[in-house]
Amino acid sequence: MYEAVRTARGGRLPVYVVLYEDRYETTFGDGEFHYFEAAFLDRPAAEAFVAAQLDAAARSGNKPDERTGIAYHLREVHLLLSDDVVTLATAAADLSPCDHFTHEQVCDDLAARLE
Repeated sequence: MYEAVRTARGGRLPVYVVLYEDRYETTFGDGEFHYFEAAFLDRPAAEAFVAAQLDAAARSGNKPDERTGIAYHLREVHLLLSDDVVTLATAAADLSPCDHFTHEQVCDDLAARLE
């Protein structure tokens, strides 16, 4: 992970975070929450993951456009390298107060994908 960020232009590596929303809980439960599902180094891979998840959900009867179905949200954040420390930069990202993910979740998922 460190090497990927180090070789990125300007030590700034874009990461695409996929967040999962259970619309049933949003509608009838405690409110809207977007939970970490996966992280990718390129947008097309993240979009393909979301499309596959939505397709699988639709085949099982959990349609994404219903208020009791599922939804996915894609957020672009950046991993930054400064003084040999990798940090997650979210200040310029279009995050919602409903988005919930950590630096560790993003880095662990990316590291697993890079292995």
